[in-house]
Amino acid sequence: MQLPLSPISRFFGGLLTSNKGRLDSLPNDILVDCVFAHLNVQDILRLRRVSKLYYHLTHHTAIWKRLLRQAEILLPPLPPTSRHSLQNLTGLEAERLLTRAYSLDKIWRWRTPELYEKWGFDAYHHVAHMVLLPGSQYLVASVSDFTRQDWALVIYALDSRYNVISIAKTGTVTKGYNLQAKYLTVNGEHGITISYVRRDWRRRGHGKRGINVSEYSGEHEIDAPYPLKYECVTFHVSLKALEDLCDPRFVPGSKASIEHAIKQPPPFTRICLIRSTRQLGTLSLDDFAGQPHLTLVRYPNDVMLKPLNGGPVTVVKLLPYPDFAAYVRMVQCCIFMSIQLKSIRKATPHQSDTSTPSTATDSCCPRSKCTV
Repeated sequence: MQLPLSPISRFFGGLLTSNKGRLDSLPNDILVDCVFAHLNVQDILRLRRVSKLYYHLTHHTAIWKRLLRQAEILLPPLPPTSRHSLQNLTGLEAERLLTRAYSLDKIWRWRTPELYEKWGFDAYHHVAHMVLLPGSQYLVASVSDFTRQDWALVIYALDSRYNVISIAKTGTVTKGYNLQAKYLTVNGEHGITISYVRRDWRRRGHGKRGINVSEYSGEHEIDAPYPLKYECVTFHVSLKALEDLCDPRFVPGSKASIEHAIKQPPPFTRICLIRSTRQLGTLSLDDFAGQPHLTLVRYPNDVMLKPLNGGPVTVVKLLPYPDFAAYVRMVQCCIFMSIQLKSIRKATPHQSDTSTPSTATDSCCPRSKCTV
C-alpha cells in the first residue's frame, strides 16, 4: 500500500520533477558567475562528475581564472612572458596550475608522503646532467650520443600536446657538467640562461691518445695524465624563440615542422665565456641588485663574479682563517644572498695530520672585500 506524501515531500517532489526548481534550469552565465563563485577547487571538480551540463560549464575559463586569483596556496612559477600572464592563460592552463598546486600541497602535508605518479619519456640520448625549470615547462639537459663522443645541450618542452619534444640543441664539444639553468632577463630579453663547465686537454694531440676527457666525473677531483683547460660557457635562450619552436600547429618530426624550425633564428646566444687553466667548480645564476650575474668558483679559494649584461669579471679571493692556517682550504659552493656573497669552504688537514676535515662559512660584501 502506497503511503500518502507529506506536504514537504510533495514540495521537494515537485522541484525534482519540474524544471522550474532545478539548479540547471538557471542561465549558464548565472551559474558560472554567481553560483560557482561560492565553490572551491574541490567542489568544482566534484560538480563536474554530476552531468554533461556541469562537465562543460566547469571547464569555463572564467571559473579557473577566478579561482587562480583567489588561491591562498603557493602556485608553481611560470615563465616571465606575457604569454603566461593571467590575462593570456587558457582555462586548461589555469586549471592545471591550480590542481597541481593543490595536489602538491596535499601530498606535502601527509605524514608519510608517497610517490604519486612516475612519469618517463625517451630522451633519445644519454643524459649526464639535467635541470628542470620552475613551472615544469622546460627541461635542460647535458646529453651525448650512446658512444659518449658527441656532447650537446638539449632543451625539452614538457607540456606539448605531443608529449615531450626536444626543441633546441647546441653542441658543447666535451661533456658539460655543473649545469645550471634559470629564468633571467638579460639585456631586456626574457629567457632561459644556461651555464655549464667543461674541460678539455690543453693540447689537441693529447686527445688523440685514447683517453676521452668526457669520461671523467664532473663531481670529483681528478688526476689527469695530461694538463687540462677549463671553460665556463653561458648561453641565453629567448622564451619567444622557444614558443615559436614548439608551435602546436606543427607535428614534431613532420616536414612542415622541420621547415618551420629552419626558418627560425638560432635560439642559443652565447653571452659569456670564461677560460682558466685552474679547475673551475660550482656555479650559480642570480639576480643581484636587478642585474643578472654569474657566480663561479675557481679552485682553490677564488670566487668569480660576472655581470651578464656586460662588464668585467670581478675576482673575490677568500683569505684563510687563522684557526685553519695549517689546513688545505677549498671553496665548495657560493651564492648571492641579499648584498652578501655566501660561500662554504672545506678545510682538509695535511697528510701528516689525522684530525677531521672541517667546514667554514664565509660572508662578505663584494663591493668592499674583493681583489680584481
